[in-house]
Amino acid sequence: MSEQTSLKILVMGADTELGDETVRQLLARGHMVTGVAHDQKGGLKVRETGAACFFISSVSVLELNSVLDRASPDVIINLWPQRANSLLHDGNNWRNQAQFLPNSTQALLEALKGRSSIFLVYASYAFLYGNNLAATEEAAITAPANDPIFGAAIRAEKLVAASKIPACLLRMGYLYGPQSSDLKAYLQSFRLSRPYYAGPAGRLQPYLHYEDAAIALALVAERQAKGIFNVADPTPAAFGDFIDYFAVMSGFNKPLHIPTWAGPFAIIIAPPQIELLNQSVAVKSDKISRALGWQPRYLNYRQGINQILQKWQIAANK
Repeated sequence: MSEQTSLKILVMGADTELGDETVRQLLARGHMVTGVAHDQKGGLKVRETGAACFFISSVSVLELNSVLDRASPDVIINLWPQRANSLLHDGNNWRNQAQFLPNSTQALLEALKGRSSIFLVYASYAFLYGNNLAATEEAAITAPANDPIFGAAIRAEKLVAASKIPACLLRMGYLYGPQSSDLKAYLQSFRLSRPYYAGPAGRLQPYLHYEDAAIALALVAERQAKGIFNVADPTPAAFGDFIDYFAVMSGFNKPLHIPTWAGPFAIIIAPPQIELLNQSVAVKSDKISRALGWQPRYLNYRQGINQILQKWQIAANK
């Protein structure tokens, strides 16, 4: 499609951190954007960006049909799965995801039946490749440690793939950016000199700045590119290196790490997060670059963290 064509885009999870960035990017590109939030407070936040917004109390076919009838979108971007894409290890963001991921996906697909003109963009996870340091879109996906939450994420993907709805799956790296409440929580932890769990040394993870994620989502929505695309910066890194660099650049001493043998016994560390940090994952994003021209603005976490701290400093000086 032409870059001048304005689409009507419905963003599920518009009140999330990634949703906020995505809505702003889509509006800047000239699209008509409607968000879906879970409560009125989230809806007000979305409307502050200039987008319209609905809020729904539950993810049911009935409520989704009502939203779709009123918004009449060309494209739906489903960011609900990314609520659990977390840098924190307390497990709170994963709570209820084993039920929510497949149930919300099934409800959305049911609501989309008979609406063949709507294109669906589904935001999934790069960590589903498991221990793979060169994962392309053709690589098998797996549930780390057979955890039921990650199994549910795979089932949700399969529901989308098996439907007759035109769709794209984006498998994203771990998200971060200036909006990140996770990073702000780490700042408080640094102030209190608390150690954190970094996982085993040398295990690599894929990262993705919110800006780069939002641009990828916009490109897929505009081109309505079907299939699967990996989206992550080209420099995987150990989680400990990421957080240590963030701490030092924020003006703190390098924080202590909770030993890996103590991780399973620490009540603040949830088993799913331990399982994720036990993996070593790197993905190839060449396919989306070739097909859609996507190129990350932030080639590694250091560039991304530097941008975050600069943006925070500018905001503090206003």
